[in-house]
Amino acid sequence: MNFIYGNDLLVDASNSIDEGLLRMGKKSDPLLLFSWECPDILKSLCLGYLKPKQENNILSLKFLDYKSLLKIDIQSILKFNLILYKDKRTANKTFTILLKKNKIEISNDETNYLNFEEKYLPDFINIEKAYLGNSKFIFKINILDKNINLNNYKYSWNIFHFKSDNQYLNSNNEISLLINYSDLLEGINLISVKLTNLRTGFVISKSIEFNKDKLPHSGSCQTNKKNGISLQTSISFLADNWKSDFLPFLYKIKYLNKNNILYDLSDGGFVENNFLTNNLPVSDKFFLEVIDNQGLSVITPCKLNIKVNKNLPSIEEFLESVFDEPKKINLIEIYISNKNDNEFDAGLLNHSLDLINNYFDKITSEKFVENFDNFISTLITISNSNIDQQKINKTCEILDLIMKYYDPIYFDDNQLNSLYTIYDNMNKKFGDYLKSKL
Repeated sequence: MNFIYGNDLLVDASNSIDEGLLRMGKKSDPLLLFSWECPDILKSLCLGYLKPKQENNILSLKFLDYKSLLKIDIQSILKFNLILYKDKRTANKTFTILLKKNKIEISNDETNYLNFEEKYLPDFINIEKAYLGNSKFIFKINILDKNINLNNYKYSWNIFHFKSDNQYLNSNNEISLLINYSDLLEGINLISVKLTNLRTGFVISKSIEFNKDKLPHSGSCQTNKKNGISLQTSISFLADNWKSDFLPFLYKIKYLNKNNILYDLSDGGFVENNFLTNNLPVSDKFFLEVIDNQGLSVITPCKLNIKVNKNLPSIEEFLESVFDEPKKINLIEIYISNKNDNEFDAGLLNHSLDLINNYFDKITSEKFVENFDNFISTLITISNSNIDQQKINKTCEILDLIMKYYDPIYFDDNQLNSLYTIYDNMNKKFGDYLKSKL
C-alpha cells in the first residue's frame, strides 16, 4: 500500500467480514468491531482508534496532523495492526504502508537492484488467504508495491507437515497455492513460499500460520417418523446435540438426487435445531448438513424413507400460491420425483428453465451461491431431456451467467464434474441438432 508523503493516510478495512459469512455468500458483517494499533511514532494520533467500534473500520490520519511527528528523506515503511472483534473472538491483520516522497525507481544497475531487494522487498510481500471454502482454499502472494513485477520470480511453496513437495501439482512455480482443507492438520499449519529472482538469484522467504479449526461434532440427525408420503406426511428433523467452538450453527436438510447432487430442501437453511416440512421428494437418502460460523461443515445421514404420493394435485394447483423462483424450482424437483419415466412431463423442466432464466435477471451473487447446487442439478436434468434449439440456447446463456457469478477455481470436485456433465450433454444436443438440419 503506497502513499505520497504530503497526502492523508487512509486504510480502509470496511470490507472485512467473518470468513464463515463470506463462504455463505454474505458481503457484510454488522457485528464486527474494529480497533487499530499504530506505529510508536504515530500513537498519539490513534488514541480514538484503540476502542473496538464498528465506525473504526477506516483509519484516517491527516497530513497536517502527522507531518510534525514524521519526517522522511526518501521513504519510510509504517506498519498498522488491525484487530477485529466478534463475539469473544479476535483476529489480527497487519497493513504495511510505504510512505515516499516520490516514486521509487528500480535501477537496472545490478548492485542498486540488489540493494533495493535486500532493504525493501521482504516488507513488500505478504501471503494472503484469498478464499476458504468447505473443501479447499487458496493462498496467494500479495505485492504492496506495484512497481515490482512478480513474473520476475520463481516460486516454491511448502506445507511443513507434507512428506512431498509434489503432493500438489501447483506446489511450485505458481503465484497462488490451491490446497484441500482435509489435507491440513487440525490446529496450526505452517505454509511457506520461497521467491527466487530469476535475474539476480536473490531469495525471499515468507510464511503464514493457518489454524484449522475442529469441525462440528458429537451430534446426529433425528426424525419424528421413519416413513412417510411425499408432499403429504409432515416430518420433523432434529439437529441433536451438535457441538463446536464456533456458534451459532446453520443447518440444511438435503437429499441425494438422481444426478448424484446433495439437493437443498430447506430453502437455504435454518438456525433453530428443528425443521418441519412435508415438501420432501421420493427418496431414502436424506442428510443433515451442519455449518458453523466459520463456514466449516459436516454432513450426517437422516434415517427416513419417503414413498410416492399417488394422489398428487395438478402442477398448476401445486404451484399457484408459490411466488419465489428458487422455491418453485425445488417444488418441481420434488413433484417430478413422484413420477416414473413414462409419466414424465418435459413441460415441467421447461418451466424450471424459464424460472432459472427469470431469476438471473434479479439474482444477487449471495443468493446464487446459496442455490448453486440446486440450479446445477436442474440444468443437468434439463440437458438430459429432449429440448429444442431455443432451450439449448437458453441453457447455454445460463451457463455463461454462472461463470459470471462464480469463478470455477472455487468449485469443489463434485461441482466441477456436474458442470462438465452439463457441457457434455449440451454438446451432444447441439450435435444432434446440427445433424437433423443436414
